[in-house]
Amino acid sequence: MMTTQMHKSIHQGASLAAWGITLILALMVSTPAQAQLNVVECATGNQNQTYTPPITLVSKPVAISGTGQYSACVALDDPSLNFGDFTIFGSGTASCLVANLPTTNVITWNDGSTSTVVFSGGVDVKPPGVSVVVITGTVTAGRYTNYVATKTLVLASLPDLLACLSSGIQYTSGPVSLTLTQL
Repeated sequence: MMTTQMHKSIHQGASLAAWGITLILALMVSTPAQAQLNVVECATGNQNQTYTPPITLVSKPVAISGTGQYSACVALDDPSLNFGDFTIFGSGTASCLVANLPTTNVITWNDGSTSTVVFSGGVDVKPPGVSVVVITGTVTAGRYTNYVATKTLVLASLPDLLACLSSGIQYTSGPVSLTLTQL
């Protein structure tokens, strides 16, 4: 036979277990899903950039500057945010075959807010006639501070072998996309 004290202990234990399961389920459902969502996805855009001095087949110190626009943006935190104009500047070493050019991008969103993104690393693949650059960075100031940024840029004019062998390539442009992810 079960005593009254044993019955109360079992009932309290079951309530505590149910509360614990509810808490665990609430954490599983809310925290990871919110923490892993893309904050902003800009699927299209364009970027124009200038190299000073022009890049050649020989790797050398180079400054980079440019402008562009991210378009077709979808922001989960603000449905009215749909594009951003940006400027880029930076320096490093580059040639027609390989580049290490960390850049700072200052984005002015269509609502007037700004984000400063520092891109420091990435992959620069140069199949014949095209340069595909995928870089990662962090938003260091303004809207979306501390979010991770991933930028993909396709530069159709790199590498132009004749220009690389002679005067160099000073100007490139191409389509660009951006993803900002909250950690």
